[in-house]
Amino acid sequence: HITAQSLEDAFFAQGYATAQDRLFQMDSIRRLARGELSEVAGRAALESDTRARKLRMWRIAEESAQRLQPKERGLLGAYA
Repeated sequence: HITAQSLEDAFFAQGYATAQDRLFQMDSIRRLARGELSEVAGRAALESDTRARKLRMWRIAEESAQRLQPKERGLLGAYA
């Protein structure tokens, strides 16, 4: 259970709890989206990296983040 005095505190606590158990998974997904998975996984991930870069997945995510309302951006920042 998470007890918080504000929504931002709750997002921060949830992000912390998630990272404790899933930091490797979260980092892998971030690398996949940026086309940087082969940096840690080696040649086996090169095709995936090439595809991610062609699709510009990271750029699409960044553009979506820029369209967030300030409150939403703040909550996601607290989670991260």
